[in-house]
Amino acid sequence: MTDNRMASTRKRKTNHLDGDQVDEVASSSSGNNYNVGVYTKKAKKSHVKHCDDFTQIKDKKKRKEKKKKKKDLDVEDESFPADNSLSQKQKGGSYSQSFEEQLVRDWEESRPSMKNLTSSLTLTDEEAAIVHTGKISSTLSDMENFRLMGIKIRTGKWVQQEDDMLMENFENIKNEYPLDMDNGFLLQILFINYLASSKEERDRVKMFCKHSDFYIRLAGRLRRSPESIVDRARKILPNWKTGPFSPEEEETLLSLHKLHGNRWSVIGYEMNRSRNSVMDHYQIIKDGKRKKGTWTEEETNLLLQIISEEMETDDLLSLPHFNMPWAKIGKRMPNRNGKQCRSHWVYQLRPLLVQGGKRVQQVDKVKFIAELCNLNVETEKDIDWEAMLERIPEAGTPQQLQQQWQKMKLAIFNVERMTFDEIRDFLSTLIDE
Repeated sequence: MTDNRMASTRKRKTNHLDGDQVDEVASSSSGNNYNVGVYTKKAKKSHVKHCDDFTQIKDKKKRKEKKKKKKDLDVEDESFPADNSLSQKQKGGSYSQSFEEQLVRDWEESRPSMKNLTSSLTLTDEEAAIVHTGKISSTLSDMENFRLMGIKIRTGKWVQQEDDMLMENFENIKNEYPLDMDNGFLLQILFINYLASSKEERDRVKMFCKHSDFYIRLAGRLRRSPESIVDRARKILPNWKTGPFSPEEEETLLSLHKLHGNRWSVIGYEMNRSRNSVMDHYQIIKDGKRKKGTWTEEETNLLLQIISEEMETDDLLSLPHFNMPWAKIGKRMPNRNGKQCRSHWVYQLRPLLVQGGKRVQQVDKVKFIAELCNLNVETEKDIDWEAMLERIPEAGTPQQLQQQWQKMKLAIFNVERMTFDEIRDFLSTLIDE
């Protein structure tokens, strides 16, 4: 018993760190990734018996540093809380959380003020009175007159701030006419020119729009053409049904297409789904039951063989990523249509042929962001992805570049409220750091 106590005493003395020496502590224990660090004099005098003790000291030191940094900043930005900041996995880097928070705050402070941003999206009262007169379309001569008068009309993709303004304008109308503005009547207003409505229904819509100045108030001061506003309203205002199509809906879609042809807005109205939703799904089911999901190796090999035969070449790498006879190729593929064949080619097969690997690799982010920042465009809709592919040929197809761009945007907190220039500026700060 005495020998055991003496051995235990010697072991404790051995584990005691000398406060006058500088010790570098590094751990490579499995399951714990500890950074190499130098202990302060106070930490050196502590007993570091186990990895848990070491972790506690390190966490305590981090908390002190974080508290000191917050004190120096004085004010914390509430619009970017810590739990919503970019994660290390999202950014693909090894930054600490406190560094990410500071980076987002610094970037937010350097953003243009919301007032300046709003002024670029809205018209003055005088301009709005000229552009938005209650019509739902503008002729080429109208647009030319706007230009000569110095009124700039925005084109391209809508940003979140514009959607918010449009929604706010509609809510103001809805609050004033709560009994009239149900989803069914809204659809009648927005699609009146597409529907075979009765005379009574059309008269009711016309009277309501005239009495409420519906189109004028819906447009508000948005710096958009009347037809652009109505088209956007058709997409985001109705309470469209979303999610997978049921077998009954697929039968309804096929029967409505026989009745209306390619009038997708009418078909979408009848099915309470968006125009693009019914149009895209019809392409999948129009030739009968189609297989969905992951492609098998046998399907991929068969597709490559069919492409080679249709394009009359064995050099698949020389084939373009556009102007391929996908309708003919799809007819030869069992249980797959032309749209599915095209998607598999542009997102998987051609990039694999270019890269020469077994899995599609993302292009270098630093190079990609640098090329995006060098573009002289106002919106991402203006990007020439064909030209971008010439500078980044390893992507394989323009569609692959676009897909990576969308993934990069999704990794940014609150990206839906940013303009294209703001997104580029933020991504460039990540590269610089």
